[in-house]
Amino acid sequence: MQARPSTSGYARDASYRWLRGKLEYSEVRRQWKLRYIALSDRSDDYGGSVVLSDARMLRDYQPGDAVEVCGRISDQPVGDGFSPQYSISSIKRIVGL
Repeated sequence: MQARPSTSGYARDASYRWLRGKLEYSEVRRQWKLRYIALSDRSDDYGGSVVLSDARMLRDYQPGDAVEVCGRISDQPVGDGFSPQYSISSIKRIVGL
């Protein structure tokens, strides 16, 4: 499957096997999210972001870091949010986003 690029450098695999974007952290919900579609770009069925399920993998990262994650959309619900949960198998920093 091919990537879904955007003019801003955010991207995703068509099957969501990998996502490229910026990390966000909600102090209120105490959860990490990854925005893989810029707010200025056209969104997808998930609103352009996912909730990241394994916070331990994110201990060396900060909100705003540009990353690429590999994994899959999880079947686990995330409460009342619109974004689905994403199970991370790997994560790495990227530059130029």
